[in-house]
Amino acid sequence: MNSNLSHGHVDVLATYNTWLNSQSLQTTTQTSENQAPSCTASLPRIPPPSLQGAHEPIYSAQLASDATSCPPPYSASDADLPSYTEEDEPETLARSLFFYGFLLPLFWIFGAFMLFSKLEPTASWEEGKTESAKKHLLESMRRAERRWAYRCLWALLGLSAAAVLIVLIVKFSILSRS
Repeated sequence: MNSNLSHGHVDVLATYNTWLNSQSLQTTTQTSENQAPSCTASLPRIPPPSLQGAHEPIYSAQLASDATSCPPPYSASDADLPSYTEEDEPETLARSLFFYGFLLPLFWIFGAFMLFSKLEPTASWEEGKTESAKKHLLESMRRAERRWAYRCLWALLGLSAAAVLIVLIVKFSILSRS
């Protein structure tokens, strides 16, 4: 036995280890009943007094503060919380033109022209919806249309800049040879 520990400290450690073992048994029975495990099962185990050395003993006041720092239990009603993912973006013409532009960059020009066009729905568009729902849907579609039109414009500008850069490099490499 370590000479640094008095007989009273050893009793506290033995009592704590006994209490911790009883809490572990309670946790396993709670888990088997499909309940959340108790936080006391995650408390660290104290090494036996012979291995503890000159460490300060843990008293019951410290154990109580550890047990109160557990998170609150979660209920089944937490499943009703909203998700934090974006809503699906509507399919727009500019989006299709952006992706087809990788095959034929001419489509990026048409997609960039969507920035200057005023898109108006037909009279029979979304007949089953209210005016406010139509307005909300039209605003979200127009936002998505503008976003993809800007992407078409940036892709076209990037392609143009790359083409100009390549032409300049080739031109200067030919001039430097002669």
